[in-house]
Amino acid sequence: MANEERHCFITEWYDTHAEIRRRYQLMRYPDNTITMYDIKNRRKFLSRTAMSDIPEKLFIGTKLNIHSRQHTIVAYGDDKTETDHSGLNEAILFVFPESKWGAVGNVLNNVYRNGLKITNVKSLHLNKDCSEVVGFEGRALAMAVQGNDSFALMSSCTNVADVGYVSTQKDAVRSHLEAFFNDISMQSTSLRNEKCTCAVIKPSFLYRSGEIINAIEKAGFQITAMRLNSLDRKEVEEFYEVYRDVVTEYTGMVDELSSGPSLALEISTIPDGEHTRFREFCGPVDPKVASAIRPGTLRAIFGINRIKNAIHCTDLDTDGAFESNYMFNVL
Repeated sequence: MANEERHCFITEWYDTHAEIRRRYQLMRYPDNTITMYDIKNRRKFLSRTAMSDIPEKLFIGTKLNIHSRQHTIVAYGDDKTETDHSGLNEAILFVFPESKWGAVGNVLNNVYRNGLKITNVKSLHLNKDCSEVVGFEGRALAMAVQGNDSFALMSSCTNVADVGYVSTQKDAVRSHLEAFFNDISMQSTSLRNEKCTCAVIKPSFLYRSGEIINAIEKAGFQITAMRLNSLDRKEVEEFYEVYRDVVTEYTGMVDELSSGPSLALEISTIPDGEHTRFREFCGPVDPKVASAIRPGTLRAIFGINRIKNAIHCTDLDTDGAFESNYMFNVL
């Protein structure tokens, strides 16, 4: 067993009670089992355990839900793991002007079809410096993609003319990612008012986010903002507060939404009635019921069960501004 193939990662978990970040060494084996070691206390934390839902590819930044605790991979644990995974961190940046947001769904489909990963998505008002980089002004959507040979794979299936801007200089990508995703001077495109409703594509369905977005746009809805979020358990509980002690699946809902990255969408509710139409388009909470009475709805097509039902949507039209503000401003 000593020479058994494995990869080593360092993970971090935020202890909300002690308000400190705890680090662990995680060993991942080919049979999808893991072991964990508490670095600070120098003791075994988790004996070898099967993890059927662990992603095939682990990146720095990947979030893992281990026994209801959200761990984030923050570093490689040894040289071999870093060597084997260094190519997985090759990044590429897409920037879509508002006029080309209709291409986002197809690009997302290509990302997941090629085994790559979305690491950041944000819709924003471009500042002068970023406008000069991409060659256009106004509202835009920036998307960061990561993975082995991401440049070659995405270049082979993406027409720059359909997107707007694609970073082609590897040496400049890091600085561009920093500029587009960490510059607080560029405001979100979110309306955050009574003229919008909110939707969140859940972590288990992020790999189908392109299909879901295409379906939403095909149905005639206008997406006014997008953002990739990685919510911790406390943030999800705050967002889902209205469902506490009301919905029997509340704990499972929190587990799902805090299990990894999710994609928030803001939908315009102009003209009147769009909020109700969008909620009906999402379908009943239970995909089985949705399949029986509303087979063309999102949850009927993509959902699995009442917890993993593909998408959250604002229930009350008066809550649209609150949920949008939480997803696009508070977080």
